[in-house]
Amino acid sequence: MRSAFGRLLTLVLLLTVVAAACGGGDDSGDAAGQPLRLEDMPTAVAAVESALGGAQRYYEVNATPTLVNVFVAGADGAATAYVYDAVADSLGEPTALGPGTGNTFTWSQADFDADQVLRPTLEQLPEALPRTFAVTAASDTAVQYVITMESKQGGILDVQVDGDGAVLGVSARTDDG
Repeated sequence: MRSAFGRLLTLVLLLTVVAAACGGGDDSGDAAGQPLRLEDMPTAVAAVESALGGAQRYYEVNATPTLVNVFVAGADGAATAYVYDAVADSLGEPTALGPGTGNTFTWSQADFDADQVLRPTLEQLPEALPRTFAVTAASDTAVQYVITMESKQGGILDVQVDGDGAVLGVSARTDDG
């Protein structure tokens, strides 16, 4: 059974994907040619850490075609979401999500090549649309990277990759998580 936090996180991610899909632009990405805002992830994290006064622990940091979502773990375990608008270069107001569950990580643990990490998956699934690139905690000492790809026919694949983009595993899921 999914936790309330898990359902809420799924809802926030779904709304982010819908907002990105309805944003009026195309899915071709930014000026550097990236379909997702990976290069803005460090800036988003820095903005959150500046607002909160220092390094934080995170449940997830993910990039979409237009936004970076940052899910902060509070000292009490509560999750707070921040949305960084990469196009406007602005950090939105925090949204309390309630109790969080699972492992957390610090941004210093994230070590991926923003120029390379998507490439193998995009090459292997050229007809699918990249929707998110997420950094989450695999354990208290390791992070994992997941690229969510949407088939034009409607299926969703979560592709787990290493920091250089090598595919480690793939799982199919329905749009309800």
